[in-house]
Amino acid sequence: MPFRSFSRTFRLAAVAAALSAGASARAQLSAVSPFAPPDNGSANQADPNAIEYRGTMSSGKGTLYLIYDPVKHLSTWVGLNEPGSPYSVRLDDVLNERITLQVNGQQLVLPLRTAKVGAGPTINPAALGQMQPNMQIQSIGGPAVLHPTAEDEQRRLQSVADEVRRRRQAREQAQAAAQPGAAQ
Repeated sequence: MPFRSFSRTFRLAAVAAALSAGASARAQLSAVSPFAPPDNGSANQADPNAIEYRGTMSSGKGTLYLIYDPVKHLSTWVGLNEPGSPYSVRLDDVLNERITLQVNGQQLVLPLRTAKVGAGPTINPAALGQMQPNMQIQSIGGPAVLHPTAEDEQRRLQSVADEVRRRRQAREQAQAAAQPGAAQ
């Protein structure tokens, strides 16, 4: 009996020590995630100047405007004077490609955001003639004809039929050679 009570006491003490160690380790953990963006006090407030007007689309409900919030990484399609949205497009200036948007009681004039396109690699036109394609493309029926006559079409169809016949014979020969006991 004394051994059992010692064993039970030892186990209880070990569990209590583990719990207290876990509590102290939890207390040392940071309340702020290292993966979260830094909190500059503006995390709860969206910056209305960061909002972008990215595009327009016509739909059955009328014209829709794509509004992008880079802070929230969220895109929203909004109609003209559409209720129930955090954004409200009040005016569409089609000629100048901009809209007047109401956000949190503020009116903003947003121009259509233009895409940023970078320069690609420079290709030497003289080197293009020296390049060899990775794959040979076989043309069946000769070169393409812009305005084929009936004779051109008949020749093309005949060459396609000849190619189909040639491939079928090659396939049949390969199958016959693969079968056991084939005559050689």
